[in-house]
Amino acid sequence: MSVPVQGPTSPFKRSGTADAPPPLPTPGTGGVEDLPGQHRPGRAGGSPPCGSRSRGDVAASRARVARAGMLIGLLVVVWAMSGGGHFWPVWVMIGWGACLVPDVARLVEHRDARAAASR
Repeated sequence: MSVPVQGPTSPFKRSGTADAPPPLPTPGTGGVEDLPGQHRPGRAGGSPPCGSRSRGDVAASRARVARAGMLIGLLVVVWAMSGGGHFWPVWVMIGWGACLVPDVARLVEHRDARAAASR
């Protein structure tokens, strides 16, 4: 008895169509296509315009900076308890600090705006 041998199957193969991958997204959509009947809030890009920051953004930035400070403090304690030597937490501080620049800038901007409003 012989069993018929089938070729490899493709996850893109549909009944009655050739092996073809799905179409690529339209450039400029960020990989998200607007489907008929689908509503996306906000602008076409989905993000609020620059300069319009809500309180939630400031609170989230404050929380991220506080968490980073606590974790870096923990790393400094681990460094000190392990005998000191080369201050290796500085590498984490540099890397994480570069990532926190937008959050710190947002907090400084918010502080300046509050100070100007209270005058």
